[in-house]
Amino acid sequence: GLYNPREGSTSDSECILCSAGSYCNSSGLAAPSGPCGGGFYCPVGMNLEFPPEYACPRGYECPPGSKYPSLCTPGTLAPGIATPYCDLVIAGHYANASGLVSLGHPISFVVGKQPQNFDHLILTENETNRSFSFPFPTTG
Repeated sequence: GLYNPREGSTSDSECILCSAGSYCNSSGLAAPSGPCGGGFYCPVGMNLEFPPEYACPRGYECPPGSKYPSLCTPGTLAPGIATPYCDLVIAGHYANASGLVSLGHPISFVVGKQPQNFDHLILTENETNRSFSFPFPTTG
């Protein structure tokens, strides 16, 4: 988790912690070994490219070189852990919540007539709450 950019240095006390978003996996480094692996994030001082305790959580993405997880934006989701990039929501559907982890099964109203524009109401889920997504309107 350390490196020393000073050429000719002989003291361990001159080493500095590996930068966030990168890892340092051996001794004698003049620079970080490389960027943190995709699907993982690396705080300061990491010595593994894919640190298991820093796997990207559900609902977030961690592209290579991530310093911390980034919440999936509306229209995307990350159903599993260690996701490098959020997936697009399935074609024909709209999801306006951040941090989605799944699209549920279609639901319907129990009482009364279901409005036409809610024909395929889909329940979506994120780690902290539930929200609704609707199909894109179609033109004929």
